[in-house]
Amino acid sequence: MTLVAWMVTIRFLNLEKYKQSSFGSYVAKYVNKEMRVSRFLVVLMMIGAWFFATIWALIPIGALLILYAWSRGKLS
Repeated sequence: MTLVAWMVTIRFLNLEKYKQSSFGSYVAKYVNKEMRVSRFLVVLMMIGAWFFATIWALIPIGALLILYAWSRGKLS
């Protein structure tokens, strides 16, 4: 359901005023492709942890990805 809502939002709504806002310029400046990929991987880790809770090896990997994403703004 969330995917459908996202697709409708992207396809039919005019988001140009948000792109031109201060938040839009912040996102364009600081949220690069690398950060989007790391956040997507964290979401995959959360889904994996939800459905496959017995795979404990994924927890440290997810924690490292989260720490990397958080520290990315401090390191650059």
